Amino acid sequence: MPGCLSSVISTMNCDRALILAAGRGSRVGRLTGNRPKCLLPLATRPMLDWQLTALREGGISQICLVTGYLANLLIPYRLQSFHNSEWATSNVVSSLLVASRWLEEAASLVAYSDIVYHPDWVSLLRGSPADIAVAYDTRWRELWEARFEHPEVDAESFRESDGLIQEIGQKVRSLDLVQGQYVGLIKITPSGWQQILSCLSGMAEQEVRRLDITALLARLIAAGVSVAAVAIAGRWCEVDTVEDLLLYENRVQSSRGWSHDWR
Repeated sequence: MPGCLSSVISTMNCDRALILAAGRGSRVGRLTGNRPKCLLPLATRPMLDWQLTALREGGISQICLVTGYLANLLIPYRLQSFHNSEWATSNVVSSLLVASRWLEEAASLVAYSDIVYHPDWVSLLRGSPADIAVAYDTRWRELWEARFEHPEVDAESFRESDGLIQEIGQKVRSLDLVQGQYVGLIKITPSGWQQILSCLSGMAEQEVRRLDITALLARLIAAGVSVAAVAIAGRWCEVDTVEDLLLYENRVQSSRGWSHDWR
């Protein structure tokens, strides 16, 4: 019983976060020629600064980075870090594996480094009792229609039932069948991480190196692992391209309060 109680307390007291900041972000071109993607400015502040503020205001007290490209530029943040030396030839799941020790110790939020989000979503995800919980946006079409001429080209399937994800990451023919979009925020407990490691252990090394998190989630679901769906409604954004940055900057200039959506 004491061990079970300790596990429950650890799950509910998620005060740690891991930011995956190893990549350069090739789709933004020369903008990352002299800095990691997470340091690109958005509404006058580096994206990483927006994240740190949101995480701390959402109740996170311990923050760790997975670094890679131009890692020395992240030293001034004085955060604990793990280094993915193979960032240029591996995908995001490899960065998770580099930080395996961190994920084994206690429940943690895991975040992409090229997203900006409201502190409320941090608090909401922290409160999920699930071993693996994924934040998804129910208002995703507003953002996708602003970002893409043909939203269906980029959108992926997302279907949940009774709070559990049933399908994620597949190409779709009709946007009307998509219930939301994964936003790049996950909560993982040590038990959840062991389930992930078990799933990866059955894969070839090169297959793991190519794996992104959406594909990992799809594999977990196919293997019968429960992955909780935590709904949010807007108040976040992601930067994949130069056009994304221009869109957000134009919105900030045309509506001075727009950036408050992230606070």
